[in-house]
Amino acid sequence: VRETLNQTRAKVIIIGGGIIGCSIAYYLAKLGVEATVIEKENRVGSAASWAAAGILACHASTRNPYAELCRHSLVLYPALAKELQTVTDINIEFTQSGILYIFLTEAEKKNWEGLAQRRLNNGYSAEILSSEGAQALEPSISKKILGGVYFPDDAQVRNPRLVRALARAATKLGTKFLNGYSVNQFLFDGNQVVGVKSSRGHIFGDQFVIAAGPWSHQVTNFLDVNLPVKPAKGQMIIAETAEPIIN
Repeated sequence: VRETLNQTRAKVIIIGGGIIGCSIAYYLAKLGVEATVIEKENRVGSAASWAAAGILACHASTRNPYAELCRHSLVLYPALAKELQTVTDINIEFTQSGILYIFLTEAEKKNWEGLAQRRLNNGYSAEILSSEGAQALEPSISKKILGGVYFPDDAQVRNPRLVRALARAATKLGTKFLNGYSVNQFLFDGNQVVGVKSSRGHIFGDQFVIAAGPWSHQVTNFLDVNLPVKPAKGQMIIAETAEPIIN
């Protein structure tokens, strides 16, 4: 296992340099824990964490553990945004302007109003709006809409900036980032994982975190573990207008 000329050792090895991997690295570094992040791309946050919409929302209709985790996470963001800007001088553009969903069909209207009502019944904030109410909130939207639902507590960030800030802050605290390294296999001492075989050498560690997002199942396959994580397909248009057209 240890017969290699190119070796690295770390207390904690984090596989994946997206927003989750960089966040884990930052908070471990704040606790004084030495970590190394392995990222298969040439820079952190250049895959799903770059393409994501940066929406901080909790649309669960019941008080389940995941919904509570989302809500508590959202509460932490204002302080985190200030902290990261102080440490890295990067503004992650945290904006708590709420999210408005509009509908053009009766089926959409029934679905979203039902969700909003269930959120209200479970203590979450939501507003059910008529067509006029939605247009008053966003004058630029079409008058053909049937209405909308507004979640005032929801927010957004510029996720590429957030990943960059987390990585820079973690680096300042001693975290090592290995960009352009792909994990090809785990290294074992008996039944214990002691390292990973990467495209650029062996990397040994005491603890391992798999944070490869939709590619995590490819990593766990090396452990004969089936992880039911799949990517979600979506499309977005990014445009810069001469003047803001939405609130």
